[in-house]
Amino acid sequence: MAKKRRSGKSGGKGTAPPAESAVSPADELRDLLERAIEQVLANMDKHGWSIPLCLAHSPNGERIYVVAESSDPDAGYEPQKHVESILAQVKRMIQNKELRAIAFARNINVTVSSDKGPVESPAVKVFLDHVAGGGSTAYLLYHIEKKKAKPDELFYKELEERFFPSPTRRGEAAE
Repeated sequence: MAKKRRSGKSGGKGTAPPAESAVSPADELRDLLERAIEQVLANMDKHGWSIPLCLAHSPNGERIYVVAESSDPDAGYEPQKHVESILAQVKRMIQNKELRAIAFARNINVTVSSDKGPVESPAVKVFLDHVAGGGSTAYLLYHIEKKKAKPDELFYKELEERFFPSPTRRGEAAE
């Protein structure tokens, strides 16, 4: 279930930067990344855990929150089903040309190398993609201190699979 929300700072009151603005896809993805990480860490601080979430921008700049669909309000929380529900909706919305940029975030545990050898760390994993290209996967490692999530390190990896179709170059025919 996608929910449109009119709140925020960029692009005027209540919307993301308009499609025709001078904001680059990289800047738009950076803004979505910051907002997604902020929301996940706020959920960690408040509840001790965070549900998967997706923040997106429509082609005309509206901010959209994509949340998991649930047909049974009494059903227990199943993280993988929420992930699958959100990703299915995002893919459908992209196919229908309803989105131009996405940040899909979830809380995970990762193993990282350290001076002491491999160490397990909580992290926020964020898939970022834009209709114009430039997607990546971001990881924010953090630790809990006095029941608060404290950011440690942010790093990026290549996005394994794009959500949006690859942009065509001038002179190329779309498949």
